[in-house]
Amino acid sequence: MARPDLTELYQLLMDARYEFMGVGEFALAEIYRTVKERYPELCDDSYLCKTNCQSGHNHPEWMHRVRAALDQLKNRPGSGITKQARRHYWYIGGSAPAAGSADDPGFPEGRQVMRLHLRKERNRKAVRRKKQRVLATTGRLCCEVCTFDFRATYGDLGDGFAECHHRVPLAELTEEYRIRLSELAIVCANCHRMLHRRRNLKVEELRAVMHAQVITQPKQD
Repeated sequence: MARPDLTELYQLLMDARYEFMGVGEFALAEIYRTVKERYPELCDDSYLCKTNCQSGHNHPEWMHRVRAALDQLKNRPGSGITKQARRHYWYIGGSAPAAGSADDPGFPEGRQVMRLHLRKERNRKAVRRKKQRVLATTGRLCCEVCTFDFRATYGDLGDGFAECHHRVPLAELTEEYRIRLSELAIVCANCHRMLHRRRNLKVEELRAVMHAQVITQPKQD
């Protein structure tokens, strides 16, 4: 097989300015993969960089040309190619967003992923019935740990809002279970998170922890 013309690959990348990548931050490995999919006849993995360069890297030579084109374009005004502070990352298609200071660094979010998993189903009807019963009995939905009342704090916005904690941990159920309303507890979001921070922590135990903490807090003048 004849050696591919890597000068042609370099020129194609320079002309395209990597616009086929779209706009955003891309890892160098992702750029390699896309270039190879786009120009497979010019990306011969058997022709290694070490046979052509003094650096002796054991990488395909076409990857060297990909990096060379990126380095050349980043120095061209208006090319839309920017090398990121993160190693082996490039921004393509415009000006990179502000990186943020050392005190306020930026972190990538928003990448779409698909996950397939099993989860144990909760009975939402039981949660509604629990809230209805508590409202009918007390007229309020107060957290059973800290007594926080969303309605009292947020007005109409918090009306009817509260979370329900399963006193019987769903994670421990191995088969379908008929839950009773007495096995549900009305809690606020903070206390709900705390209840799940320690395995099998009971509502009464968390309430005791909170009360002990309040007692030991020094009084402020």
